[in-house]
Amino acid sequence: MKLKRIDSISMDQTYYTEEGYLVDHPIVTTCGIFEYKNDDGSTRRELRLPENVFDKKSLESYKGKPIIITHDAGEVDKENVRREQIGTIMSEGYRDGDSVRCEIIIHDTNALKSCGLKELSLGYSLDTDDTPGVYHGEKYDCIQKNIEINHLALVGEARAGETARLNIDGKDDDTQILKGGKVIMYKPNSKGRRADEGEELTPEEMEVAVFSDDKQTREENIRKVTEKMEEAFADNEEWLPLVGEAVYQYQKKTVRKMILKDHKRPDGRAITQIRPLAAEVDIIPRVHGSAMFTRGQTQICNVCTLAPLSEQQKIDGLDENEVSKRYMHHYNFPSYSVGETKPSRGPGRREIGHGALAERALIPVLPSEDEFPYAIRTVSETFESNGSTSMASTCASCMSLMAAGVPIKKMVAGISCGLVTGETDDDYLVLTDIQGLEDFFGDMDFKVTGTHDGITAIQMDIKIHGLTRPIVEEAIARTREARVYIMDEVMSKAIAEPRKEVNQWAPKIEQITIDPNKIGDVVGQKGKTINEIIARTGVKIDITDDGAVSVCGTDKEAIAKAIDMIKIITTDFKEGQIFTGTVVSIKEFGAFIEFAPGKEGMVHISKIAKERIEHVEDVLTLGDVVKVVCLGKDKMGRISFSIKDVPADQK
Repeated sequence: MKLKRIDSISMDQTYYTEEGYLVDHPIVTTCGIFEYKNDDGSTRRELRLPENVFDKKSLESYKGKPIIITHDAGEVDKENVRREQIGTIMSEGYRDGDSVRCEIIIHDTNALKSCGLKELSLGYSLDTDDTPGVYHGEKYDCIQKNIEINHLALVGEARAGETARLNIDGKDDDTQILKGGKVIMYKPNSKGRRADEGEELTPEEMEVAVFSDDKQTREENIRKVTEKMEEAFADNEEWLPLVGEAVYQYQKKTVRKMILKDHKRPDGRAITQIRPLAAEVDIIPRVHGSAMFTRGQTQICNVCTLAPLSEQQKIDGLDENEVSKRYMHHYNFPSYSVGETKPSRGPGRREIGHGALAERALIPVLPSEDEFPYAIRTVSETFESNGSTSMASTCASCMSLMAAGVPIKKMVAGISCGLVTGETDDDYLVLTDIQGLEDFFGDMDFKVTGTHDGITAIQMDIKIHGLTRPIVEEAIARTREARVYIMDEVMSKAIAEPRKEVNQWAPKIEQITIDPNKIGDVVGQKGKTINEIIARTGVKIDITDDGAVSVCGTDKEAIAKAIDMIKIITTDFKEGQIFTGTVVSIKEFGAFIEFAPGKEGMVHISKIAKERIEHVEDVLTLGDVVKVVCLGKDKMGRISFSIKDVPADQK
């Protein structure tokens, strides 16, 4: 069984970000022997060996774990993390001599100040090897193994005493990483002193680095700037780890200033200008519907697949009333879309969220099941990403549906607006069609989808405490203007309306209604009848409790044949009806004719031919296909047929 441990750590290298977040790269654990209290009050000495402390899996477990106030919450999990968390361990653990460090950030500094706690303690789980021994001349009772971090807590008294505490005794203005157009690298110490030397990087240099309409070019420029800073501080081991954060903060400051003060966007566009657009359909052969939508360096390919209603997506969620989805939008975001290489695993938060947004955007315009008896699935593949892939997915999915012949009520497009704010409510700028950098460094990502007539979905991510009414009104107006432009000038030129028929490769579905009391006749005993119809025609048949029958297949003749069989089976047989059947059994007194799966009638020997015959075999053999006329039912309730009485024009 995994044991739980709470252990003390020491911290230094503390500074505040431009947003007021507290960042540090503390020592989080060390090798050696540590004492713990048993439940009976006795002391237990546990050994942490280097091979366990620096184990790859253990070091990886630090990243993403929450920082909380005290250990009162116990183990932190998905049920209590939102209530308890005030910060995050940002990096994996990394070795520093006999110790492990990692990067942490405390974003709720108000909670930090109000609790008054400065010392720190680490919560984790482990296994123990209970074999005692001696390590560096000291006895131990067991060895800690399989160490996995759960959380970091602020406490009143840490195990390591005064050394395990936050280094925030100095003034806040003594811990600013950006100052006067210079990148300042320093490490505050316990006495509040700092080294104020730095390498100068002018605002003009950073502005040149970020000013590009090509994402890869901009990233390469920033990489070169970072390398320049790292070379400048190569001899200073204390400052070198801060270079990346300093360049990031300076880049952010530069981008925000360019937009808010100079009204310049990193790619050179006007504030209300949309990136270059392109749209096309039918780009993939054999699929039911396909479309490509490109906005700048963001490109989405969408494929639409149609299927019978019985094949709609089954779901097992929290809502017991929702067990399936007739329409589902699946969003993929492979690593190659952002120039990375990593394994493709299951959908994460991004994939689920963006897929749900694009799905919600199109649900209001989808036809009903009665109008269009199909299950629908669209899949968006992100070929390249530089911001607003969910909105590009909405546009691509809409065109893909129309290309597949789905009779959607109205065309839908999506666009996102960004926001950069100053020090007052009136000091802001709303950006139309934000790219990745503007989303990353901005204060809002406001996504809106809709038709010419109204909004179908909204999603808003903000990094500030709230929005004023003028900001919201301007953002909504901007998104409407952009949506209309996209639909009229780009999407409509690729495909203006849904196609009248489904794609030739899509399954065809015909619907009929039968008496609900006749459903059992169609299904047959243990499904024998319906399975026979499927076997003979190759179609798929779905029947609802109210008698709605959907017949699905790729061959229209096979669909028609299956429907005829169902109609025959569900017909109340009347004298004079003409059927085509197969001889399935021959007796001395006549022959049995199967005129539909599971349905037979008898032709008496006297009704086979106009002339008298001695033996049925003289005229009929097994497997013969014959036309018969219904004579009603005999005394035993069997359907009686006649071959000789079939009208001449029906033979």
